[in-house]
Amino acid sequence: MSRAITKLSVLGLVLGLVVFASGCSGYGRSAPVDPDLSYAGTYRSYRAVNDEWTRRGKVYTNFETELVIDATFYAKPYRDALRAEKARAELLPPSEIAELQKKDELELEQMVFFFVSAYTPNRTWNNLNKDEPSFRLWLIDADGRQVAPTRIQRVSLQRKADLLYHPPMHNWAKTYEVSFPRHDEEGNRLRLSGGDVKFVAAGVQGNAELVWQIP
Repeated sequence: MSRAITKLSVLGLVLGLVVFASGCSGYGRSAPVDPDLSYAGTYRSYRAVNDEWTRRGKVYTNFETELVIDATFYAKPYRDALRAEKARAELLPPSEIAELQKKDELELEQMVFFFVSAYTPNRTWNNLNKDEPSFRLWLIDADGRQVAPTRIQRVSLQRKADLLYHPPMHNWAKTYEVSFPRHDEEGNRLRLSGGDVKFVAAGVQGNAELVWQIP
């Protein structure tokens, strides 16, 4: 009897490892966003807000890492915190703060924006901004509507300040600015609250699904 139980346990472990090896995983898949977490006037508090709006996903094949991807969702609470931290750290005058706020309000109305950091062991696969990338990006709103990006721009973090605002996850990662439309192809406005908002990187190697549970 004990041998049978042992065999079943080993079989279950092997099956679990096979599923793990051929699939993908995302950190914070079911982690809800804390609506009460806000910027408190320090870099430490900004990092807490940044972490709250950032998710990580991984794609594996046969225990080999194919993709590690971080995405920071530029929702209004995060934009407010980033703007306030820039104002504090760089001693911005009121006129520049007002311009940043105006820019944020316009972008919130017109697009859904993510700051993305991606690592692949083969650097030629890290080509999210190409016409035929190794991984395609999708946004799925709280109603399940799926849209493709309107813009993917490769960016280089040159300033020390930029590295502090967007802490790199890996020395060999590439960074991108990714914009999605505010409406789907039928003209429906995407719903970005009251459910799960998903950022998906999909490729033949597997999919990484990053999820924000937004009240």
